[in-house]
This record gives sequence, structure tokens and C-alpha cells, in this order.
Amino acid sequence: MTFTDEDIRAYLHGTMTPEDAARLEDVLARDPSLQDRVAHHDPLAAIVKDAFANVPDQKRLTSLSKRLDTFQGPVREVRYYRALLSTACAAGLAGLVIGYVLSGLPSHREAGVSDWKAEVASYHALYVEETVASIDSDGVALASQFAAAQNAIGLDLRADVLSDLDRMTLKRAQVLGFEGAPLVQIAFRAYDGTPMAFCIIRKAESGSTEPPNYGEIQGLASASWASDSHGFLLIGGQRADVIEEIAASLIDTF
Repeated sequence: MTFTDEDIRAYLHGTMTPEDAARLEDVLARDPSLQDRVAHHDPLAAIVKDAFANVPDQKRLTSLSKRLDTFQGPVREVRYYRALLSTACAAGLAGLVIGYVLSGLPSHREAGVSDWKAEVASYHALYVEETVASIDSDGVALASQFAAAQNAIGLDLRADVLSDLDRMTLKRAQVLGFEGAPLVQIAFRAYDGTPMAFCIIRKAESGSTEPPNYGEIQGLASASWASDSHGFLLIGGQRADVIEEIAASLIDTF
């Protein structure tokens, strides 16, 4: 059976009929090409696969499978992730599955948290010290990454400021996307090794500004605010005082 891109998007958004979803899942469990297409349309897939470039061993996959056995989320999601997990090693998608399982699955967002912030928090929750420590922060590479990022969201990212934040090492800038809107993630390694991320999304339409808001998302300390054209989120670690200190510099700049 052939599935169109519209079918896949409907499946991921939960708008496909249960009958059609069951048929897709049956093919998904045994068709690596369909798995690749589903991953292509999933906003978190590339990030999760990057974060888990080193596929875990079978013991880890078995542990994740047991967690799915007790997960109480929507049946559609459980079937989807179990289908991917069953072929993770062969299809090279173990990182994708792990990302969703460990982040609590994408539909389980905290109350009061916008979708894009919840998505950012979900994949940043996967980062460990080794994730950012291994990133090569070569100056030439960073310059190229910042050029692409600035062009994507139409904003001067002030690399001079971001590379000189107190007790923070600039590691990488990535161009991502959320529901058609460009989103940039700028990764840092804090003085104690903690992975930190400064994310910026361009609004589809100009809107109202938002004052700084401090709290936690996915158990990570965060600060968010918005201009009339962009939304901003700083997230990482559990130290609210560190987030507030860094955010103060960023808010003045952006």
C-alpha cells in the first residue's frame, strides 16, 4: 500500500482515521523506506538522531521496550514507537526511538508551555555532557553556521556576544524548523559541562512582545521572552540562578 506525504503528516498529527493508521503502522513495522519518510516529516527526528549518533547496545533497547510496555499514552503513539523500536537496529533509527521515549513522547507537553518550547525542551532533555563536549567549535565552521542561521530567521545573532558569555563556551548553531517556521538552536557548554541551548524562532506574523518568564520545562531551568518578530528560549541544567544570569545578557542583546 502506498502512503502519500499528506497521509504521513495526518498520521503524525493524529488526524488519520484509526483504520488507516493501523494499516500504516503495519507497513511501518517492516518497511525501512516508510520509516525514513515518517522520520523526514517529523520535526524532532534529525535532532534526536544527531544527539544519539552512537547507537546504544541491545541492553539499552530492551530497557526502552519495557518502558513502552508500561507507557500509558495514546494507543496510536505506543504502536508507532513500538513499530520503530522493533526495527531500530536494522533501520538505524534507534536514536529516534530513544529520543521520543526518554523525552516523554512529543504529545505530552507541560501545561502552559507553547508547542515550540515543549519540542525544544524534549530534544534538549536528551543532551548529556558528552553531547556538547564532542562538538568541534572551530571558528570557520561557526562562522558558516551563524551565516546560515541568521539568513534563516532574519536576525543578527550577534556571534560576538554569544561567543563571549561568562562561563559559557559556544559550540554550534543549527537551523531547524517547527511547523513551517524557521527555528535556530545555538548550543553551549557551561563551565561545569552542562549542555545549554539558546533557541530562537521567527514568528509567522508580527505580534505582541512577551516579558521574561522563568521556570522549568521538562525538568530543565528555562527563561523565555519574545519581541514582536521572534520568540526566545534559554534552557539547560537545573540551576535557575545560572539561567537568570545568562538570560540577563541575552535579553539586553535581543
